[in-house]
Amino acid sequence: MGRVKLQIKKIENTTNRQVTYSKRRNGLIKKAYELSILCDIDIALLMFSPSGRLSMFSGNKRIEDVLERYVNLPEHERGRPNTVVSQIEDLQLEVNKFRNKVEELEKKLRIFEGDSLIITSVHQAEYHEHVLEEALNCVRSRKEVLEQQQDLTSNSSTEQIFCHMQNVHSNGFLATSPHHAADWLSQRDTQSDIFNFLDLNGLLPLRSLKLDDI
Repeated sequence: MGRVKLQIKKIENTTNRQVTYSKRRNGLIKKAYELSILCDIDIALLMFSPSGRLSMFSGNKRIEDVLERYVNLPEHERGRPNTVVSQIEDLQLEVNKFRNKVEELEKKLRIFEGDSLIITSVHQAEYHEHVLEEALNCVRSRKEVLEQQQDLTSNSSTEQIFCHMQNVHSNGFLATSPHHAADWLSQRDTQSDIFNFLDLNGLLPLRSLKLDDI
């Protein structure tokens, strides 16, 4: 059977973690030694085991000398980017990106101004035409949506008015045509209304007169 490849993640078992560290520590120190000899470099290797035990290796120079050399390096040469400089660079990239976007939008705005003198080639004319057609299609689509909404609102208002007129007519207060008005009047007791207006003798009531007036 072949050698099982160890998955690169933290070893949860404490004993196995310590054994793995001991084996690989010796191999790492051997590689550091070979590299310092073959390439004639200054190297400093510091390791702390899971139990806190220190292991170290240095080549031709002491570890202290190598670390002092590292400390005396400028900030940008230590392998850690300066935070402020990095932030400025990121902001500059953002500014350049938005500047390019603004320039592109300004070019499109000049197209809508309709100045034909800025067109200097057939390709540029085709681009202007394409931009204007896209804008016109957007306007037409929006117009269709607004017209549909307007039709729906108008139909809804008409239906509400028609329903209201039907309700009023059903209550006997409004007729929708002269024929309906006649029908409504014919349904009333006309004879009863006349007798209520005349007295019992069928004559108009006379005003009571005083003897002094005769």
